[in-house]
Amino acid sequence: MHVLVQEQSPSNQQVKCQHCDTLLSFGSTSDFCCHGCETAYNFIRKLHLDDYYRLLKEKNATPLLGKEARQYDFLDHRDFQESFSEPTSDDRRIAHLYLKNLECYACIWVCEKALKKTHPEVSISLNMAERKAQISFDPKTDTLSSIAGVLDQLGYPVAPDQNFHEDDKTPLIRMGLAFFCLMNIMLLSTIEYLGSDLEGSIFFHLFRYISMGLATLAIAVPGRSFYQNTIQAFKRKTLHLDFPISLALLTSFLYSSYNTMQGSGPVFFDSMVAIIFLLLLGRYIQSQVLKKHHRQMATETFQSKLVRILDSSDSNKFKDTHRLIKGDRIRVMPGDIVPVKGKLLSSEAHINLEFMTGEQNFLAKRKGETLASGSTNLDHPIDLECLEDGTQSDLYQIESGSERLLQQKGQTLVTSEKIARFLILFILIVASMVFIYHLPNWDIAISRTVTTLLIACPCAFGLGAPLIIARALQLGLQQQLLFRNQKGIELLPRIDTFFFDKTGTLTQTACRAELKHHDPAVASITSLAAVLQELKNYSSHHMIQSMSLWASQRSPSGAVISDFKETIGQGVSFTFEGSEVRIGRAEFCKAPSDLDCDFTFVSRDHEIWAQFDLEEALQLGAHELIEGLQKHKKQVHVLSGDREDRVSAINKSLAIESRAGQARLKPQDKMDTIDQNSSLSAMVGNGINDSLAMARSTLSIAVQDSSDQAKACSDILLLSPNLRAIYEGFKIAKACQKAFYRGFSFAITFNILGISLGATGYLSPVVAAILMPISSLTVIYLSTSWEAK
Repeated sequence: MHVLVQEQSPSNQQVKCQHCDTLLSFGSTSDFCCHGCETAYNFIRKLHLDDYYRLLKEKNATPLLGKEARQYDFLDHRDFQESFSEPTSDDRRIAHLYLKNLECYACIWVCEKALKKTHPEVSISLNMAERKAQISFDPKTDTLSSIAGVLDQLGYPVAPDQNFHEDDKTPLIRMGLAFFCLMNIMLLSTIEYLGSDLEGSIFFHLFRYISMGLATLAIAVPGRSFYQNTIQAFKRKTLHLDFPISLALLTSFLYSSYNTMQGSGPVFFDSMVAIIFLLLLGRYIQSQVLKKHHRQMATETFQSKLVRILDSSDSNKFKDTHRLIKGDRIRVMPGDIVPVKGKLLSSEAHINLEFMTGEQNFLAKRKGETLASGSTNLDHPIDLECLEDGTQSDLYQIESGSERLLQQKGQTLVTSEKIARFLILFILIVASMVFIYHLPNWDIAISRTVTTLLIACPCAFGLGAPLIIARALQLGLQQQLLFRNQKGIELLPRIDTFFFDKTGTLTQTACRAELKHHDPAVASITSLAAVLQELKNYSSHHMIQSMSLWASQRSPSGAVISDFKETIGQGVSFTFEGSEVRIGRAEFCKAPSDLDCDFTFVSRDHEIWAQFDLEEALQLGAHELIEGLQKHKKQVHVLSGDREDRVSAINKSLAIESRAGQARLKPQDKMDTIDQNSSLSAMVGNGINDSLAMARSTLSIAVQDSSDQAKACSDILLLSPNLRAIYEGFKIAKACQKAFYRGFSFAITFNILGISLGATGYLSPVVAAILMPISSLTVIYLSTSWEAK
């Protein structure tokens, strides 16, 4: 929590939070900056662990941030626990967890001491560098939820490490064996390094044969990872990035072995094994950097995939969030995230929207109000009724959309893979030419050929592009915008024309309905309010919801309706007390031609019952979005089914050219307008009536609370009502494009320069083996450190 500090006179003493040392606001009566810090401080004092603060000062470290203790009983769910824990031979289990905020020795000390006091039979092993914990516990005497609760109370929120099984020691074992072989070969090669008189003696040949044996071990075990990939690629009739490396290793090994057996000529056993060790070391560092990047994203966005179901027969029943269905009743514990949009059944709730908006936004909700998915429950357990299926929620869209984005192969990834394959062929051709050119001097030919094969780094193309895509996804989510496929990232900067739906897109869906006319001869206003009040359970259209809100202010009892039907772009119809009722456009309700057709009509058996006018407000961020697009010379058009005066008002408010606005358009008309546009276009909409135009445009963008049809055909999805996110997405996509160019430029420059120096003899094979992984790490840095400006 950030606290604003007022400027004080010298006579006033500045007071700091007793837990985290944050300066308190002037005149504050509390000793803590927030309730979370107070909870952590009291818990540490209760356990008599005051030395924690002394250790912090000795290490000059940052104090941990206090958090509200959260409920972790989902960690005790047997099926879920299997994914991040493993059994031991003595009937205990080892749980693998991530600990957020784990930063220094004092953090490790307080965690170990606290668990020792609260759970004496539990042992914990902490890895500060990776922020991981291995907790050994007996399920019969200790629950994992209570252990996690202690850590959370201390200020270390817990997330399960469901990929712990991937952290095997094979790379370290391979590096260790390669290093062992290298050191011994270098020791045995002392005779050749010093030009000793023993050269040509029996010891000289014996040491060479021992070196050949060690090199054979190195190429058979540690070096196996290189040519295994090559062999698998050959079976699929493709070229792998490890093929040049495998060829270089086998060439130097076979040539050195031949010279060893014939008793003359140079050998490269030491260089060959050094290359294996250095390449393995570089790849290990590379993998650790990537794991740290992915682990950071995982700990920041983790939420449990299990949710508590309210069931009288089983109060502890859990269900996967994506299997929730509309109407399910669920319980959300303090600190948990609301998985789907739901109606509050409890008397009240206090929520925070930071998870979805990126900003501290605290709200109080009352019984019957709607809670958005992604809201964080703060105070006490609350009960909800699901208003949508789990697969319709924004959180599910983020999860599934993220996986789909990272697994797809967009044009950029396809291009990068083509460049990598072309570079492999180019390397082989150049290496062959270098080898032939230097014959019959085999020593120089082998050395320069091996250097040429090693210095090239085609993996930079295959490695950089996916990381850049992942970075774009991460930045997009920070702006509450989800790129659902790579097409959205690749094409957004190139779009020339943006088409916007008006109602519910540029304007807020929560508009105010005003009754302009009512005919009591058709039916009473009480019956009208009762009908409109009931309709909110049948349609989520903004017009119906606004009219229902008008009706709710008159406290009617719900009417009984049947045969509900929605006609896209026209209105809705249903049966009420044996009569057909229609709500919508004038022609749909068969309004007389002498009536003002600019209103929303309600008819009963083709007689006009009422007329409503809707007052709209611009959506949050609409001005910034349109201004930003026009600054980049983008054409902006409004396509709406609404009347002309409303569209003109929106154009004037947003400084859009009046001729660009088109009114009274049916869904087919919007699609035809998109078809007639010759440039690259994007359609931004939210309703079923926009889905045809969205499907036909080059790029489609669905705003928050869009219909399922609009979401299904969208390339980009907004997760908040702020339209500025589209402009931020535009900047992210442009920065992403620059990151591609920057990464590709570096890779091409490095490969051209490296191959040139290697082929002309300015680099040795060992230097080439050092530079190649360095280039890969540089590509990783360039791919993950860029920002949108």
